[in-house]
Amino acid sequence: MDSQPHDIFPRVSGCIQSSGIADTTAMQLLERYAAQPELQATLQTIFTTIEGVLTGQEKTVNDYDTEILRITNEVQDLTAKNTDLQVGLQNIAKNMTSPEAVEGKSLLADPGPFTGDEEDAVKRQKEYRSFVSLTYLKMEVDNHRFKSARHKIFYVASRIQGSAYTHIESFVNSTRINDPSLPQFGKWEDIFNIVLNRIYDVGDRKAASEQEMATLKQGNMLFVEFYAKFTTLLADLKWNNEAKVSALKAKISYEIKDRLVSVLPKPDDDDFAKWSNLISSIAEGVEALNAEAKRLPSRVTGRHIANPTANRQHPTTLTNETSDAMELDTMRLSAAERAHRFQNNLCLYCGKPGVREPASRPLTFGLCLLLYIVRSRDPH
Repeated sequence: MDSQPHDIFPRVSGCIQSSGIADTTAMQLLERYAAQPELQATLQTIFTTIEGVLTGQEKTVNDYDTEILRITNEVQDLTAKNTDLQVGLQNIAKNMTSPEAVEGKSLLADPGPFTGDEEDAVKRQKEYRSFVSLTYLKMEVDNHRFKSARHKIFYVASRIQGSAYTHIESFVNSTRINDPSLPQFGKWEDIFNIVLNRIYDVGDRKAASEQEMATLKQGNMLFVEFYAKFTTLLADLKWNNEAKVSALKAKISYEIKDRLVSVLPKPDDDDFAKWSNLISSIAEGVEALNAEAKRLPSRVTGRHIANPTANRQHPTTLTNETSDAMELDTMRLSAAERAHRFQNNLCLYCGKPGVREPASRPLTFGLCLLLYIVRSRDPH
């Protein structure tokens, strides 16, 4: 063979040398390869196989090196991007509201303050109940503002001032210094439940509501305002639906009662919801008619006409129809009813249709018109 074994199998030769085998041993192996021709074929096969394996491993190592290089470059690229991202996050953080500021942002206005200085007991109680209601709402919506139960206690206490604060001052101080030997507030609701309710809210709310309900009348109030007061008092009363319906019908205005008479069929006496809806609907109509009457001239609504005297003597020669009409007129008409009759071509006195047209019922119209003129001049 012209070439030496270490030239034919460089990788095998290199492995022999790198494995720490003595040079003499390696040389002996190579010399046998050259000196014994009968071993050349066998050694040739072995060395060729080993050389092929080493070549494949070398290729694998090269592939790993290439992959490592690619991953290294990708890591460097990601590191650069991460650096840019961190810079961006820092810029965003600078423009964002701090967590402390977010935590401290209030969604509702502070309630109160409540001082308890109102001299009128009824007004003072209403002010107190309103303050308590607003405080509960505040603590529900802005609960995120407070880090602990103690902070809630101190906040609510800060909304109580004047003479009212003197009632809770000792509790607040003992809570602040956490003195176990003194009475303390365990939660903010204790401020009301333990102390203030007993001073500014009546012990028997049912009795107070019953007393106020007994004097409640709609009068000149809008129905919405009246109904709000009515239902507020009902919240403290354990009335059944039939009692609620009875009280509601008794306390509404006369105009609504008058309209209610003609409504058929009526809800059941124990169906408070349907009665409330029905009366509310009638009230809307009455109030809308009253509002419209205010815009009409006084000669239409009759607001300038005094109420006729009840003992006025009527002519005895009138027909039964006309006499009945004028008897009906002895009842005072509201401004809304006068406007209603005028707009619907109804007689301002008998309330029947067509009377305002002379051609339809001339005799009745003449009598009603004469009565209208006479009564409009009545100084009473």
